[in-house]
Amino acid sequence: MTNRDVWYTTTGGWTPPPTLSLSEWAARFASLSAETSAEPGKWRAYPYQNGILDAFTDPAIETITVMKSARVGYTKILDHAIAYGIAHSPAPMLVVQPTLEDAEDYSKDELEPMFRDTPVLAGLVADQKSRSKSNTIKRKRFPGGTLYLVGANAPRGFRRITVKRVFFDEVDGYPTKGAGVEGDQIALGKRRSDTFRDRKIALGGTPTIKGASRIEASFEQSDRRFFFVPCPHCGEFSPIEWEQFSWPEGRPEKIVRACPTCASVSDESRKRWMVERGVWRATASFRGHAGFHIWAGYSYSANAAWPKLAAEFEESRRLPATIKVFTNTILGRTFEEDGDHPEEGSLMSRRERWTEEPEAVLFRTIGVDVQQDRLEFEVVGWGEDAESWSLHYGTIGGDPALPATWNQLTDTIKLFRPRAVCIDSGGHHTQQVYAYSSPGRRIYAIKGAAGRRQVWPYKPSRGKTGHKVFVIGVDAAKDALFANLKIRKPGPGYCHFPSDRDERWFLGLTCESVHLRYSKGFPVREYRRRSGIPNEPLDCRVYAYAALCSLGKVNWKAIAKRKRERAEAPPEEAIVEAPEAVEVREPLPNQRRPTPARQARRPGGWIRNW
Repeated sequence: MTNRDVWYTTTGGWTPPPTLSLSEWAARFASLSAETSAEPGKWRAYPYQNGILDAFTDPAIETITVMKSARVGYTKILDHAIAYGIAHSPAPMLVVQPTLEDAEDYSKDELEPMFRDTPVLAGLVADQKSRSKSNTIKRKRFPGGTLYLVGANAPRGFRRITVKRVFFDEVDGYPTKGAGVEGDQIALGKRRSDTFRDRKIALGGTPTIKGASRIEASFEQSDRRFFFVPCPHCGEFSPIEWEQFSWPEGRPEKIVRACPTCASVSDESRKRWMVERGVWRATASFRGHAGFHIWAGYSYSANAAWPKLAAEFEESRRLPATIKVFTNTILGRTFEEDGDHPEEGSLMSRRERWTEEPEAVLFRTIGVDVQQDRLEFEVVGWGEDAESWSLHYGTIGGDPALPATWNQLTDTIKLFRPRAVCIDSGGHHTQQVYAYSSPGRRIYAIKGAAGRRQVWPYKPSRGKTGHKVFVIGVDAAKDALFANLKIRKPGPGYCHFPSDRDERWFLGLTCESVHLRYSKGFPVREYRRRSGIPNEPLDCRVYAYAALCSLGKVNWKAIAKRKRERAEAPPEEAIVEAPEAVEVREPLPNQRRPTPARQARRPGGWIRNW
């Protein structure tokens, strides 16, 4: 017997089931699946999660905003809100993820295991393996409603839908151009619930850049609730904030939190005591919109222990790009850019003279920009902690439609022996780039995409002819590059330039800057190029940096040690071998186009990962 729409006998006759808050329902019925949790089985909430859960069932609250970090369990809160809406209080629901692919992944990775492993949901949603039209990846029908899953990049997904509850997830990851010509995705989603007087709208996500973060803007419009905990010494309540922590340099295990009232310190062993006695308190007036800010410092997760966070901070503060990630994903705050744009003149003054490749270079990557009549490329040498040297910038003249042009690139790759190569396929001669690429040997056909996305994708996309193409986050790459260009002292992230590099090249490297514009009422952060200045040097460096990111998490110290042990002998098994140039011909009429599986394999083997 489930608790959904069930009537059961009491001494007074038949009565409806009790009304449960979401935290009460989750405590009774929610389960965790092995695919999505380190501790599968019965759900046990962290104390701060209960207040967020109950906002979903509080009739006084119409809109919920959760500005969060990673490691706080928000995805499970969203899961339980959906399960409650299926099993206990059925109503049509809509979940909006940043992309259609994200929506499909959420459906397969989170919802399907939950439907399978939560007994109270048994039989309410058809088994997806049954091929029933009532349960597809993007639509789940159940008695009393339907759950729709859409991507913010797919405007058609918002049409012909009427729902009572709308859940927006990771809103800072929504495409900056809105849902096509349809307009702002959040406004579109809210319109789907206009006919319900008791509707519920929830927005959640990790913030990004200050001034351009949609989750922060929504949080600022709410009553701004923070989780206050008591001090074990004086008993006064206050939120846990990163600025309250301190530890001896290089000793993160000694981290302590100082009470802002009495200045007494507490270590990790007192965190659970404090959090268990914590309460949510609003810091602004309530007008039907409840906002919650929560970050990893409150979590009981082993990966969120205070010494662990201190160690991550020590590691991340070495580079501007990584401290931004720490601020967003650990502290749950927006990152405020300093606004300084690197000028070509200051970079030119840092030029250095070297006759041979610097000893500190551990390996190389190459970024290639394809133009109508040439290939431009940069060879970048990488040292420990992403310190970089611009070893060579060159132009291969000639029509990229001809094999001779690609033969010259092959000679360049053989000369510099890079770890990875990224070639732009998003502009000219796309098919020639596809034919030349060889992902097995780390020669990648890439395509740049603006907006909030990581530099290197989780998996490749497929071109129209079936070739693998890797869609890279160019904004994230430019953020990292420009942050590193501002570093003034050689070391982690610092950029070195040779003495023979001219002013025109530096102008091209710094020809873009960040601007904030407003589209349909919300801020959009974008890079703009200065008029009349070619940007090939910037593009080549972005692609060379993407090639570095394709290697995953690099163990710099291990590579440096290996280089010292092998002296000047390079590790041959990790060197990219260039393929022979391939001439791309269109098939004759009625001639079958060969599929990738049937195309001739090029010589060469797979490269071992570091």
